[in-house]
Amino acid sequence: MKFIFWFVFFIPALIPSVCFCQTSKLDMAKQKIYDAKTNEERLTNLVEFCKLRNSLHGDTIYRYATWARQLAIQLKDERNLAWAEYSIISSDLAKGKTDSILSEIENNKVFKNIRKLDAALYYKVQLLKANALNRMNNRPAALELQLNLLNEAEKDGNINAQLFILNFIGATYLNV
Repeated sequence: MKFIFWFVFFIPALIPSVCFCQTSKLDMAKQKIYDAKTNEERLTNLVEFCKLRNSLHGDTIYRYATWARQLAIQLKDERNLAWAEYSIISSDLAKGKTDSILSEIENNKVFKNIRKLDAALYYKVQLLKANALNRMNNRPAALELQLNLLNEAEKDGNINAQLFILNFIGATYLNV
């Protein structure tokens, strides 16, 4: 009787979750890259695919982000070049290479005027730096950076950034 219950009720409930899982989302996003008709469209799709970085392996992020960087340089698209650079550095974090992240962010000329170019990306880059500091067990510096960012986000009225920063601050305190 239990077998029939599982077969009739539980198995059909799993089918939609299998059909609409994260993998199909990634596959659709990847397919958009290859279906793009212009380099501009391909670049946009590459950047969008790299934004799914939490569901991707570091090597995959790196591969598609370097492709995006090449296209952005070719098309002279500063904003998408910055997103590609951010994704490349994120791939290092995903692969556990935290030692080089701080210098990569500080020495990257693309990020010098990022706050004016794309405020959302500015906060993401700074939070990536804070995440690297956390992983290097430099929590006081990470917390100081996060609190300064929170102050900036409050002055800017950027609610989205404030929520992300508060989440990062909570994670930092959780790891203390």
